[in-house]
Amino acid sequence: MKRQRREFLAGIGSGMFVASIGSSLAIELGLTTARACEADAPLNFGPLEPLVSLMQDTPVASIQRVLVDRIGKGVSLQELVIAGALANARSFGGQDYNGYHTFMALAPALEMSKQLPTAERPLPILKVLFRNTNRIQECGGRKSEVLHELHVDEPVGPRPDGPALQAATRHADFGEAEGVFARIASGPANEAFNHLQFAILDEVDVHRTVLAWRSWKMTDIAGEPHAHTLLRQSVRYCVDSEQSMRSKGRSPSGIRELLPVLLDNHGLLHRKPGSRCLPPIQPSSSSAVRGK
Repeated sequence: MKRQRREFLAGIGSGMFVASIGSSLAIELGLTTARACEADAPLNFGPLEPLVSLMQDTPVASIQRVLVDRIGKGVSLQELVIAGALANARSFGGQDYNGYHTFMALAPALEMSKQLPTAERPLPILKVLFRNTNRIQECGGRKSEVLHELHVDEPVGPRPDGPALQAATRHADFGEAEGVFARIASGPANEAFNHLQFAILDEVDVHRTVLAWRSWKMTDIAGEPHAHTLLRQSVRYCVDSEQSMRSKGRSPSGIRELLPVLLDNHGLLHRKPGSRCLPPIQPSSSSAVRGK
């Protein structure tokens, strides 16, 4: 990434005006992008589309046999993982508990496969892809896809930033948040991931954090052309979370108010990163006993 975390957080002030008036008014004033609307047209992944569709359409009882056949014909394990990730993102958009847990297991499965003997390398990937196809079909398959082509009007003014995205997700409106993020994602992928953190850090939620990170890791595997599709999952997760809080009458986490105050009171936004190295963690006596 181009900027350090502290530099990234220090830039929060530049977007506070948009955040304070709300993204809807900012759009009307021409300060950010127009709202997005999703058409009926499905996402299409070009050369990968046949493999992505295969992940969704193959009967789950046959999926492993079909994938083994594809491996035998020269399809790489990385290609299978990419296709599985895109099929998952298109199907669930980060809004299905079992769905996004399956997505989050794909990158680790690929890393695990690299540690195995050649003949066994497909095993962890086939296991996750079986779960992937099974869950997609449990939730209705292609007819129930969450992510579709996203059409955004021509942008007006400068590209919006993290605080604008945070404000849009807090409005609990999918169209507004997706429109803001689509404009952000028209720039470098790493900057889009940086700006996404404003929405991610709005709540203390392990799934919110890990989904964003695994989506970014999958971007390394699948390539930047798929970054917007993969990171959209996290935007929709945040909006879905906001809608859930409202429907259940729950208040947002106190972290929203507390963290900015702490950063400001302790001058943390303007401090230079430290250089002290912590000593390695020594195993406790209890863990040493268990290790024996």
